[in-house]
Amino acid sequence: MTSQKTHIGHQIAQARRERGLTQVEAAEMIGITKDFLSRVERGVQRPSLEVLQGCARVFSCEIIVAPDLALGEVR
Repeated sequence: MTSQKTHIGHQIAQARRERGLTQVEAAEMIGITKDFLSRVERGVQRPSLEVLQGCARVFSCEIIVAPDLALGEVR
């Protein structure tokens, strides 16, 4: 079973790739390090609400999150 952190991370990675961005490019635009973005995409680290908002801005998408940030979906 895929963990919730892994699920949102995979969706962020997919959104990034669909826009033709490298991790370095996306991380700079979001305002985080490439290493942090990599950990989020792999499900090692859960993104903060601020990081999710940065992803939504950079990827021009909605991110729907449960109040406890346990569930997330990138659209």
